[in-house]
Amino acid sequence: MKLEDVDLLDLDRFQRQEHHEMFAVLRAEDPVHWTDEPDGPGFWSITKHADLVQVNRDHEVFSAEDGGITLYESSNLDESMDMRGKIMVMTDPPRHTRYRLLVNKGFTLRTVFWMTGLLAFFISPVADNLTTALLMGAVAMAVGGTNKKFVVVACINIVVAANAGGAFSPFGDITTLMVWQKDKVTFLEFFALFVPSLVNWLVPAIIMHFGIPQKTPVAHTETVRPKPGAMGVIVFFALTIATAVSFRNFLHLPPAMGMMLGLGYLQAWSYFLQRKGSRLGNDDMVLNSFKQIERVEWDTLLFFFGILFAVGGLGVMGYLAMASEYFYVGLGPTVANIAVGVMSAVVDNIPVMFAVLTMDPAMSHGQWLLVTLTAGVGGSLLSIGSAAGVALMGQAPGQYTFFSHLKWSWAIALGYAASIATHLFINASLF
Repeated sequence: MKLEDVDLLDLDRFQRQEHHEMFAVLRAEDPVHWTDEPDGPGFWSITKHADLVQVNRDHEVFSAEDGGITLYESSNLDESMDMRGKIMVMTDPPRHTRYRLLVNKGFTLRTVFWMTGLLAFFISPVADNLTTALLMGAVAMAVGGTNKKFVVVACINIVVAANAGGAFSPFGDITTLMVWQKDKVTFLEFFALFVPSLVNWLVPAIIMHFGIPQKTPVAHTETVRPKPGAMGVIVFFALTIATAVSFRNFLHLPPAMGMMLGLGYLQAWSYFLQRKGSRLGNDDMVLNSFKQIERVEWDTLLFFFGILFAVGGLGVMGYLAMASEYFYVGLGPTVANIAVGVMSAVVDNIPVMFAVLTMDPAMSHGQWLLVTLTAGVGGSLLSIGSAAGVALMGQAPGQYTFFSHLKWSWAIALGYAASIATHLFINASLF
């Protein structure tokens, strides 16, 4: 093909896939090519990569906004259709740069690592560590896909962040809820553990950051929208938390009564959605709260009931009193409470904390906060040490395993030690 045979106005040649050969001729013989339009102003074709780079970078000479692509000049449309300076492809810096920041969602794997960890840390105090780990774990696996190295590190980060975030809130973990109900720590006093909990997550997260591949995951273009009534569920969830706290702090009633009232909120909302959905013929609006309760892991609940029943039996027979004498009198409360965190990684923190509460050793307020911290975050040392870790092992089988978690236990142990040191330093007045 010769240069005079090139015709960029003949769309049939593009249909026949001849445009590749035309552009090859242009790159070789006329890389900056002008085309006359019979009914238009004509246009330039830049076909060499180096020239395109120069054009894209020099917006003062090659402006996309001033005399660039227009609609109204080449058609019978009115001036209102002139998009120069209004859409991103027809703007120059600095406006173009601001538009790019708005639409640039190409997060790297390291960005996803930090985002999922940060969200897990702050969602866990409200939604509990297990629910948070399952939610953020699903996000990490959807982004990571077959990248096993990223999925493993992201899951470990989520477990550590969820357990750490749950340690400074009575709703973040079963153990903190138990301590709160026993009046060992008040609701607001839990927040004294915020900084130690943050340190517990950040230390291993910073170390694991360097073990993440510097890659960008494949972007997902699917748009996900919440079902009708989802915002109402969120509002009633927040109202349930407020009710439970108010019942405990102002009415001196068990927090469980406030949570049950929250279940009543949900049932009333689900009834409203069912009636409205039936009237509109919209099945997506149906929220059956009884069906949701049916999905509760009753086997797991009975398992923990059996564990707590067994610990209670040890207390009746006097074995817990002997253990309390050895740990809290012989070794001292600080060493004993640190050991509680290590034991919770092997035995599970719920029975360990129940045993401590049953022993009820005479400790300062700072020591009760210390055992709350260690029991909450100590389970992160092993994947089997917390409900969050066990749940993610089931959610990512073959990727996040006991031994893959064990490889990073040394970094988690550094965070565990740093959080204890931070608590002993900043909360020294409570001891």
